Amino acid sequence: MIEAQRAARAGQAATGALVAFAIVQAFTGTAWLLFLAGIHLLSATLVLLLALASELACWVLVPVWIYRAMAAARRSAPSLKTSPRWAVGWLFVPLAGLWKPLETMGQIWQGSQSKRYVDSASNPSTMNYWWFVWLVHMACLLGAAASFSPNLINGFVLLAGISGITGAVAAVLLVVLIRRIGRFQAKAADVAAFD
Repeated sequence: MIEAQRAARAGQAATGALVAFAIVQAFTGTAWLLFLAGIHLLSATLVLLLALASELACWVLVPVWIYRAMAAARRSAPSLKTSPRWAVGWLFVPLAGLWKPLETMGQIWQGSQSKRYVDSASNPSTMNYWWFVWLVHMACLLGAAASFSPNLINGFVLLAGISGITGAVAAVLLVVLIRRIGRFQAKAADVAAFD
């Protein structure tokens, strides 16, 4: 029950950071795309600083939620393969970070379900959409960073704009998942309190 409460608090903090991230990413993505069209809303430095600050907040708060949510899920379903530490660690492992975080989120989802559904619970389509859009966001972000030069400014701006928009969509989808998992874990904690 304590793990579920900790996961719920971490989920609230992560949700707040993700909402801010979504707003900033949508705004900065739009600003970059408008810049490409010759409309200058903000200075490029301010756009980069806003995006960086919101991204860093998410890179701190979302892993805290993942750790706590996995701990709560393992309490309900001890057979889950991934430990809370590895649930976070997979985010930072090259190549494995392309599919292991999705697998981990699937385990959190399944472990957060009612005990009778743990073996049959499949990942919701929202989770698969979230991961696909997140990978597109990261690919565009890396592409923008690689093309950051005066000769390739249009490519940089286009990729930065797409990265901003896809980052916003991925953040909203992750908020939906965090809230759904939080509801499952709260329900499981309530049921466990009466067992």
